[in-house]
Amino acid sequence: GLAARVNENICRCFNKKTIFNKQKAIEISQPNWVCDTRKALTELGFTPEYNLEQGIRKTYEWYKENRWL
Repeated sequence: GLAARVNENICRCFNKKTIFNKQKAIEISQPNWVCDTRKALTELGFTPEYNLEQGIRKTYEWYKENRWL
């Protein structure tokens, strides 16, 4: 909580966007943050475009290209 608020205020002073804010601090502090895609697979026939490793890599690349990291 505190680190996120400090980060938000510092970024606000420099007119910068932040990806670490109060809401993100709440999200990452949850003890059981799990997603199960079985229902989407069986009921909707959903097939993910990327596996987890590919998705993380593509996300990282996007963040770097857009100067969020």
